[in-house]
Amino acid sequence: MKIIKEVSWEMAHRLSSYNGKCQNLHGHHYSAEICIEGHILVDDKSPENGMLIDFGILLDLVNKVISEKLDHSCIVYQNDTVLIDFYSKNPGLKHLIVPFPSTVENITKWLYEQVEQELPNLHRSNISLAWVRVRETPTSTAFYDHR
Repeated sequence: MKIIKEVSWEMAHRLSSYNGKCQNLHGHHYSAEICIEGHILVDDKSPENGMLIDFGILLDLVNKVISEKLDHSCIVYQNDTVLIDFYSKNPGLKHLIVPFPSTVENITKWLYEQVEQELPNLHRSNISLAWVRVRETPTSTAFYDHR
């Protein structure tokens, strides 16, 4: 069985080494689908009987990453000296420094890894992360499945 939770957020980025429009600082309305797979819980004593996991619990887990790190933030490649300098002079502005260029492909893989790291905190043996899909624009999407 697989279930999917959708989330969305606003975030800025730029591709500092790119020769084109995306070299400029700009923002997107991102959305992601997080797919969890596993066995349906069969336990008459559990309020989650018949579920993989309550969607609210999954949302709380995903929001640890999205709301706290990405939403209304700027994701900055650690080698982007212009933005690193700007944020060092403006430490109160929300940003996240990452070790990769902020392409939708890299963001998708990073989000997968972040959610995967959080899953064990739920103490559930019946579920695992299947895949993550991130939409950067209405027509541009990246998909990551580690298998």
